[in-house]
This record gives sequence, structure tokens and C-alpha cells, in this order.
Amino acid sequence: MEINQSKNIDQRTNYIEVEDIEQAQPNPKKLDDEQKELYLTQGPVHKAQKEYSRYKIPPSFTIANQHQLANMVGYENKESKDLCVCCARQINKQKINFLCNLRDLSFLGSGYPLYFSFLKYCEVFLCLILLTSGGYNMLTNAIYGQDCKESSELEGLNTSDVCKKNWITVISLGNKQEQKTLMFVQEILNLATVIIIIILLQIFRRYQRKLDSECDEADISANDYALLFQNIPLEFDAINSDYDDDLKLFVEKEISKKLNQENPTPDQCLEVVKINLCYNLKELQQLNKIHSDLIKQKQNTIKQMNQGKIADTLILENINKKIANLDDQIQRFQEKFEDGKGKEFMKQYFTGKALVILKTEQMKQQVLDYVQDSKRSKELIYQNKVLQITQAPYPSDMYWENLHITQNEKNKRSLKGFLITILALAGCAGLIYLLLFIQKQQKPSSSQNTTQSNNALVQSIAILLSIAITILNFLLQIVLKYLTNIEGCYTRTEYNISIAKKMAWATFINTSLIQFFIDVVLSDQKKFGAIFSEGGIAYNQNYVFMFNMVIPFIMGLIDFPGIFKKVQQKMQSQKAKKCYLTQEQLNNLYEYPQYNISQQYANNLKTMFMVAFYSPIIPIGIVYSMVAILLIYWVDKFNILRRKTIKFSQSAELSIEMTEMIEYILPIYSLSNALFLIYIVGIDYVSVVSWISLGLGIIHAALPMQEFNEKMFEIAEAPPNLQDFYQAEQFFTTDYDRENPAYQLIALNKYTKKEQENKSIQMANNTEIKNNTPKKQSIFRSNFEEVNFKHQQDQKLKILHEQTQASNRNKYFSQEKIINSNLQINYINQKQETADTNQKISNLEDSIC
Repeated sequence: MEINQSKNIDQRTNYIEVEDIEQAQPNPKKLDDEQKELYLTQGPVHKAQKEYSRYKIPPSFTIANQHQLANMVGYENKESKDLCVCCARQINKQKINFLCNLRDLSFLGSGYPLYFSFLKYCEVFLCLILLTSGGYNMLTNAIYGQDCKESSELEGLNTSDVCKKNWITVISLGNKQEQKTLMFVQEILNLATVIIIIILLQIFRRYQRKLDSECDEADISANDYALLFQNIPLEFDAINSDYDDDLKLFVEKEISKKLNQENPTPDQCLEVVKINLCYNLKELQQLNKIHSDLIKQKQNTIKQMNQGKIADTLILENINKKIANLDDQIQRFQEKFEDGKGKEFMKQYFTGKALVILKTEQMKQQVLDYVQDSKRSKELIYQNKVLQITQAPYPSDMYWENLHITQNEKNKRSLKGFLITILALAGCAGLIYLLLFIQKQQKPSSSQNTTQSNNALVQSIAILLSIAITILNFLLQIVLKYLTNIEGCYTRTEYNISIAKKMAWATFINTSLIQFFIDVVLSDQKKFGAIFSEGGIAYNQNYVFMFNMVIPFIMGLIDFPGIFKKVQQKMQSQKAKKCYLTQEQLNNLYEYPQYNISQQYANNLKTMFMVAFYSPIIPIGIVYSMVAILLIYWVDKFNILRRKTIKFSQSAELSIEMTEMIEYILPIYSLSNALFLIYIVGIDYVSVVSWISLGLGIIHAALPMQEFNEKMFEIAEAPPNLQDFYQAEQFFTTDYDRENPAYQLIALNKYTKKEQENKSIQMANNTEIKNNTPKKQSIFRSNFEEVNFKHQQDQKLKILHEQTQASNRNKYFSQEKIINSNLQINYINQKQETADTNQKISNLEDSIC
């Protein structure tokens, strides 16, 4: 294929700055909230350049501001065609009400509404534990408990073996050690709690599936029409050496025959809109890395030239020439990827995976229904290989850079990461052991040695231990994030699941289990004293619960990453003409920090595991955790809607996996109840009730409860889209072309031009309507004629409005769906259309009058 060397999509060096436009453009940073709201939803967008360059120095701050607005979380206005020139996202967005319904976030992917429903049910679980066993535990410990000793009663006793009465231990299980009847009732209530949580988990799973179906119905995206084909041969004789055309022909002919018993009618044949091939992007990434290094050289050279350290302009010209040559090389690479031709080229770069976009969602579902039958799916043989066909992920959910990594390589990387995680936990255990050892040295052995300074020192070390655990958890998260990054996950959902599980277990082990094993299991001290004495595990963990309640909320409320970015933005804006950042770097700086849903899941799971393990001896921890999750719910919702950006859609799979994780609270809760009862009253006094509870918890965690829930509760699946791909395309936030790094720049350029052309056509149509509107009527026109003319114009506008609504109607935009679902996004679109019509009518009335 002949390549035009001078052609360049994104890395252009010729641009025209229009400074007066930048000065006239309102800066959202300088607007108050009310003005900014108007600017976000109504203000016109002016272009500050005729051609966009990612590597322009100095950059345009207007483009950076527009990029920031385009990456805010908000509803897209389908009437607006103002797009960010770098990412093709819409600039004029409608802010979402802070008290919105969870379903209103469905356009982010069902994973986000499901995350907040997950937090709600965690709160319900904690309320349930408190109302059943936890509340009884606290009340009976405080009212009937007499086994923790006052300071005056400790004379002659070894204080390390007894429970000293204080504000922590007075409501702990150790205070009723000798109350055997109360202990037995406690066991029965613990069993009741387990049974009720099992029932509630099934209710939650059903709600989860129902919410996912409703979100799927409310959201239209490219994956509604897409299938992921895997196990395609890397080398075969394609028609005209064109891999995507060959695969398209196979789908439309051979698979259509399989679906329709060898005799498909024209209406029954599958129609492929597009094939997106997936490539090994390693070499392209290397070229981009070299390109980034050259850009850094250029930045340093410009900076030194402005400082007078370098006078020779040939150095800069030489760097620009290298950048231009590399731009052409990258351009040719991307065009080859988009072309999908050439046996040798495809053998080297093709990954054996492809996204097949079908014309209708019914076609896609028909193929999925066929491949669910394991026997029939083996009949789909393409180029002597059995195809693996699954539902395609969201376009922004795919990790395109990792698709070339084999499963064996992923397994090796996972094993390596596991071993490193064990070493990291061992290091954390060493530091925690050191602090516990220091604390133990300060604990008096008898009441005669007890001093106020000793008690203060023991308490200070307990607080220091809580702070140290918080810091270690933060460092663990950094290590685990790095290890998960190199695992090679195929989707961001898979990545989030992997890192959330690792973080949840690692931080729970670090926060709760390490200290338990050091202080109780491995200690030579009496178990009762190790748990309830001053400086014991109940004492220390109480502070851990308190810090876990406060620190995440404060960190989320202050938003240090956002503050850091704002400081950097302020510094760069003060030296606008001497800013040496590229346009792409400045755009990234102006983006809000990305919301880390996997870390938030991990933190909440850690909290639930802590409660399950320590609620028998520290029932007040249930209250601390209820407050913690309630605060996190609102601060997370505020951050997502106002201070974070979400670039990647999240599917329901993450929430389902996290529900599988939260089921482990049952065996943890049952085991800890039995374990602490053994340590407090002895194994002879632990009844069969506790062992039944433990058995139920383990069995429930081991069984496939999701499959059981699907069989027990039928949930109506979201109906397929009524529109075909071409009609629904206008509702897509993004698509596979714009997300695939193999030819992303080409796709963004095409999409932006297309939207600009559509905008020009729309403006021309509006101008034509305006020109055809009658001018001011004569004052001699009779009242009857005026009224009649106005009525005719109103009827024309009404017909035009109804036609527009009919052509743009989504599967959930019908009147019946709007009434039943009450989704805010439907309401906003309808409200916008009504406002536009009212404005047209108002303009006609003004011209008539």
C-alpha cells in the first residue's frame, strides 16, 4: 500500500495560535460555581487553534481547560457537537445531582452503581450483626459483666493475665467470662446472625443482578453489538491477504448457516459492521517511548535556549527532524494495523483475537446463545481452529497492550507476584513485632509497678501501632499495584478484580491477623490476658478500628492528588509563555485524578473482614465500621461526581467477584467466635452451636452461590436495542476504534472530522429554517390571520419535533420506559428536547409579533 509520507494525523508541527481567542475564552477556573455551571452546560466552545498538535510547546491552556471539562463525570448532551480536540469527548456536559439515583450512573458502566449498592449492603450487614449478636454482646458485657478488674482490685495480681476494666474492656466479651448462660445465648445469637446473613446475601445477589439488568437497559454502548473472537490462527491464507475481510466473510456465511440450519434467508444472515483486530503493541510502545525521549530532549533544549545556555538552533532543528521522521514511522505502523493485510505482517503482530461488530444486538445475542451449547460451539471451526466466542468487554475496559501475553506467561507472573507479596507481608510482620515487643516491655507485671506514665506509654505505642499499620497498608497497596500491572490482565475489570482481592487479603492480614498471631497464638502468656490485658490485642485493635474509621474518610475528603494537581496547574499557568510542557502533558495535568474503584473495594472488604474477626471481643468495632462505611459512601459519591475522572467503563463482573469475597465474612465470623470462646471459657464450654455456625459459614463460602441464585431467582434480562448499530452509534460515549492504541489517533481524527461535519450540516439546517421564517408581520394583518399563521407554525414545529424524537429514540426512550424507569438521563434528554422546541416556538412568536 502506498503511504503518503507527508500525511500526519496528530503529531503535526504546523499550528496557528490565536491568542485573542484564548483571552476571550472564559476560564472555568476563574468562574464561581453558578457561572461554571452555566459554562459547562450552555457556553459555546471556541477553538484556540486550527490544527491540533499533542506535542506543541508552549501548550494552549484553553485546550487544557476544555480537556478537563470533557473528562468530568456528567451526562452528555446529544445535541452538542463540541468535542475536545485531543480525546474527542464532549465538552458541554450536564452535572449530575449529588442525591441522584444509583441507576443514573449507568452510563459509566454498571460497575459503579453496583459499587454503591455494595456499600449499602455492607452497611445493612453491619446493622444486622449489631442488632442480633453485637448489641446483645455489648449490653450484657456492660451490665452483667464482672470479670474485668478495677485498678484497686489488681493488688497482688499479675496484670498481664487479667482483664483490667476500662472504657474498652467494659463492653468486651472478657467482662462476662464466668457468665456461662449468657455465653450460651451469645452462641445461639451468633448462629442466628450467620443464618440471616446467608439469606441477606441471596437477596443482595438478586438485587445486584436486577440492578445490572436495569443499568444495561439504560445504557447504550458499542459492546451491545460486539463479540470477542479468540483462538484465531496467526497465520493463514486469507482472501486477498486481508484478515478482517476473511473473518467477516466467515461470520456472514458460515456462522449464519450454523445458526439457521444451513438454509438462512437474507433476513436471517448475520451482517458484520466492522472487524477490529487486536495486535501485539510492544513495538509500537517502544517507538512511542523513543518519541517521548525525543520530546524530553526538545523540552530541555528549548529551556536552555531561552536561558541563553544554547545558541545553536541547529540542535533544535535536528531534534525536530528526528521527531518528524519518527512520526511518519508511527503513522505508517498505525495505517498497517488499520489495514489488517499481509500474511507476514499479521503473523508477526496479530494476537489471534478480534472484535466482531454486528448490525443488531439480536444478532449478537443469537450467536451467544448458540455458543453456550458446548457441543455446538465446537462446530465453529475457522481455519482449522475452534473459535472461542464470548461477549466483548466495554471498549474502554480492554487492556489492549496486554492481549499478546499468553496464559502461561500470565500464570508465571502471578506466581512471582504472590511470592513477592509474601515477602512484603513478612517485612510488615517484622515491624509490627518490633512495636509489640517495645509495648510489652512497658507493661507492668504487677499492680505495684503500675504508674500513670507506664499506662500513657502503653497507650501511645498502641496509637503508634495503628498509625504504622495504616502506613504499611498504603505501602502494600503500592507494591501490589505494581505487581498486578505486570501480570498482563486482558481487561481492566480483570485487573481491578485481581488487585482488589490482593489488597483486601493483604491489608486484612497486615491489620488484624499478624498481630493476633504474634500477641495471642505464638505468645507464652495466658490467652485471656493476651487478649484483654492493658496493651493486649483487644486494647490495640480498638485503636485500629478508630483509625480505620477516620483516616480513609479524611484522605478522601481532602483529596491530596487533586490538591497536588491544582498546585501544579497554578504554577504552570503563572508562566504560560514559558511553559515547557507539551500539549498532551498539560492536558494530563488538567485532568482530575482517576477514581480507583479497586482500592475502594479492597478497603471496604478489609473493614468487613476486621469486623467479622474481632466483633466477638470488640463489639464496638461494629459501630466504628458502620460510621466508616457511611462516610466513605458519601465522600466517594461526591468525589466521583465532582472531583474525579472516569475514563474506563466498569462491568458488573467486578461487583460479582467482590460479593464472592464478602461471603468470606461468614467463615471468618464463625471461626473467630469459636476461637475466642475457647480462649476465654475453654473448649469444654464451647457448645455444638458454635461448630454448626462454623460449618454453615465454610459450606456457604465453598458453594457456587451465584449460580444457585440465578436458578432460584429469575431476573428478566435487558431487552435488546431496537436500533441497529448505525442508529445507536450516536449514543456511544466511545467505541473500539477510538480506544484501540493500534490506530487510535487515526480513529479520533476521523471521528472528530465527522462530528464537525455533522455540526456544520446542523448549523446550515438551522440557518435555512431561520431564513425561511417570515419576517415581522405587517401591523395591518388581521388578528385572525396572525393567530392562524402562528397555529400553522406551531403545528410544523410539533411535527418536526416528533420526527426528531422518533429518529433518535433509544430502546429505553419510549414513553412507557420513561414512566416506568424514572431514569434521570432520560428525563434530562427529554427536558433538553422540550427546551429546544420551546425556544423555537418563542423565536417564531417574536418574529410574528
